[in-house]
Amino acid sequence: MSSRQLIIVGIVAAAAIAGAIVAVNSANQRTTPFTPGVPGPAGSAGARQGEPFLQGLAARTADVVTVRFQRQDAKFSARLADGRWVIPEKGNFPALDTSVRAVVVGMATLSEAEPLTSRPERYDELGVGDPTGPQANPRSGTLITLLDKADQPIAALIVGNLRPAGASAGGEGVYVRRPGESQSFAVRGSLNPPKEPVALADASFVNIGRDRLRTYTITHPPADAAATPPTSIEFRRAAATDTGFTLQNIPAGRTISTPGAGEGLATLLSVTSFQDVAPVASIFDGSPEAKPGPSAVYQAFDGLIVRLDTVARAGKQWWRLRAEVEPEIVGPLQNPPAETKPRAEVEKEAADLNARWSPWAYAPFDFKTRSLDATFDSLLAPLPQAPTGGTGPTGPSDAPAPGELTIDPISPPPSPPE
Repeated sequence: MSSRQLIIVGIVAAAAIAGAIVAVNSANQRTTPFTPGVPGPAGSAGARQGEPFLQGLAARTADVVTVRFQRQDAKFSARLADGRWVIPEKGNFPALDTSVRAVVVGMATLSEAEPLTSRPERYDELGVGDPTGPQANPRSGTLITLLDKADQPIAALIVGNLRPAGASAGGEGVYVRRPGESQSFAVRGSLNPPKEPVALADASFVNIGRDRLRTYTITHPPADAAATPPTSIEFRRAAATDTGFTLQNIPAGRTISTPGAGEGLATLLSVTSFQDVAPVASIFDGSPEAKPGPSAVYQAFDGLIVRLDTVARAGKQWWRLRAEVEPEIVGPLQNPPAETKPRAEVEKEAADLNARWSPWAYAPFDFKTRSLDATFDSLLAPLPQAPTGGTGPTGPSDAPAPGELTIDPISPPPSPPE
């Protein structure tokens, strides 16, 4: 065999050996057992092009029953109970399935890791510092741990800042680090963990539009219940075609401050969300820490009634709601709304609302609760100021006597008639 032929045979043999090695390595990668927090086979620095960063997690997402979040300032979780996700730290308030799944699937689909710093002093730049360690601070990351039904970890990851889409050719992504390892990575994918437990929930809890309302009444508790009766503010309209509500029982000589006064109260129950939620018994417990606040009654043209009680506690105003249906709507309705619901539908709505509301106390955002601070006097135009030199003990009146000529003090007096 010639030298040329020997070289050709050698090249072919080398290529065959290299191909066999690649095949074996590929098989090993496919069959390597999943280890929590390990992105791939031993010795790999990160996910290769197109490979998941947390290999094996995609096949185990259905095993996840708890998602635990730990930040420097908060620790909370979501747990699967009786087929639905709940938030244990909020009395098992329902969590949105989409919010929890976005975290689990987001972790499983991270890919194309780019190694970054291994220096702890630079972790804060990426937001991947350990939130459980002695150096934890507000710039540290969020430790996410996925657990199975035996409370055993499936995967764990410290998730940092989002990486802008234009930061590299990898596209949109996030900075991450595995717990206990120094190497940080930029990975491609969508993963934005919640900063507080209520971010996992549907925070919208009441939506009774103003166009549906016939009347609403706000009652403020007296400063001294034994000495002063409660004060109430009532707005009413006779017909749904009336554009505004009329403030009732205005004292003689007073007028409402503006035509739109009271609109904040009219929309109080419209598209309202909470900043916090808790079991109702833990808030409305009659303790000195729960200071009673304003109460309200909202009545719709179709007979729905919503009653609202409030307490101030721990710097927040908390609401308790319940729904009723009027036994009989008093008086004939003038031009009732075209969308007035049948009574049977209203009764079902009230039952559904009570099933949703009754276990919980809600703390709405401050811009909503401020509307309830309105007092009767704050809705009225100010009283006219008394003249500077009024009558009585302060001296004689400066007002001209009947028939007297009023003269502007900065203008010359008029010339006498000729």
